[in-house]
Amino acid sequence: MFFVLPFKVDRALKRLPLVTIILISVNVIVCLATFLDIHSIAKVAGFRMDVNGTWTWFTSMFLHVDPVFHLGGNMYFLWLFGSVVEDAIGRVRYILLYLAGGLAASLAHGLMVLAFMPQLRNVPAIGASGALAAVVGVFAVRFYKTNMRLAYFVWILVFIRYGVWRITSVAGVALWAARELLSGLIAVSGAPSGVANWAHLGGLAFGIVASMTFGFVREADHEYLGDEAAEYAAAGTHSIAAQKYRRLAETAPEDPEVLVASACESAAAGQETPASRDFGKAVGLLSRSGRTGEIVEAYERFRISGAPVKLDARTLQTVGSAADAARRYDLAVPLYRELVERYPASREAERAVFRIAHVYLASGMEAEALQTWAWFTRTYPNSEWNAYADVRFSASA
Repeated sequence: MFFVLPFKVDRALKRLPLVTIILISVNVIVCLATFLDIHSIAKVAGFRMDVNGTWTWFTSMFLHVDPVFHLGGNMYFLWLFGSVVEDAIGRVRYILLYLAGGLAASLAHGLMVLAFMPQLRNVPAIGASGALAAVVGVFAVRFYKTNMRLAYFVWILVFIRYGVWRITSVAGVALWAARELLSGLIAVSGAPSGVANWAHLGGLAFGIVASMTFGFVREADHEYLGDEAAEYAAAGTHSIAAQKYRRLAETAPEDPEVLVASACESAAAGQETPASRDFGKAVGLLSRSGRTGEIVEAYERFRISGAPVKLDARTLQTVGSAADAARRYDLAVPLYRELVERYPASREAERAVFRIAHVYLASGMEAEALQTWAWFTRTYPNSEWNAYADVRFSASA
């Protein structure tokens, strides 16, 4: 005899799967409250394909025959697959797909009963496995490269063998779907097993189609490419990591984190031009979205990633201003000075000298502040920034 049990998905959770926990809790509570009289309750709230049973399409999803095998099995798989799906696609899309998948599963089961198994028309169907199958379909598509681990057990009389297989999610789900299809065909032939196999297949098909419709494959491609880039970066293969991050930036041009990573790996690989370009884009995005506090962190990360990179005047000004606002004068002054030295004729340089004087004043370095202010007034006598000067500079004049 042969038995397999998936027990691990090779993907770490990034946040608490709150919706999955709530779904499991609701199913457990309902099962414990109803299992003593579940057969009578199933006759009323179990799914049936008729006009009067419309509301049972929903209620049937939360009923189970027993709290150990039926409920326990469903909730085990809901946690195993649902937690990572929720983590990847978000809570709102997850709960909507779960409920819609349950409805699709009921529809598939009902249609097959009407067409091929009329003897089951008055037999109510209950359980969360149809909705769970939709989640499994989403899992197979969204994590098509991710491995899952299955424990297998083989015994013939007293001979026992067991071990672990590691296969991709697509292969694992395909094996399960093949088994469900075989069982479903056997049921259609006149030997129903008491399991709604066509509900499982309907939910699975819905999950796969929904995943394709909502672009989960693109999201998966993005995540896998990011993982590959991070692996190359960790291994010190910066040129390949930079190449992959640039590819990633093409698919997510509005993601400053990707651009910063691309800039850092390019700098580490000695590729100054793409490093400067991508870091400038990242700083611009962070500034426009009001995330100025993150600019300093990004710059410090960029600064230590490789050889010094020549940044354009606007980027130097934006980073210097962010450091200035955060009272990181140890960063602000060198950035302002670099700006003035590299681009002395630029409008950004004018503002940089103005700010250097004020930074010195705020730091209690009055002599340096007055000296810098004298430099500013000599170099830019008609500057519009004069109107914003500290009154102590006016007094000293």
